[in-house]
Amino acid sequence: MGSDRWLLEFEDGTRVNQQVYQTEKTAASEIKLRSYVPLLATVRITDKMVAEHWTADLKQE
Repeated sequence: MGSDRWLLEFEDGTRVNQQVYQTEKTAASEIKLRSYVPLLATVRITDKMVAEHWTADLKQE
């Protein structure tokens, strides 16, 4: 099993909270509860300033 972890951050790198999420789904659900649209990585190693590394998760839960 990998050591993946998900954090909630704004574009400038500021953390939304200090929670570390074990799954992408729980992190996305939490940010949706805060009325934001989550951006999900499309590549393994991301750069916040490269738009192609991210896609908006517009699905309703």
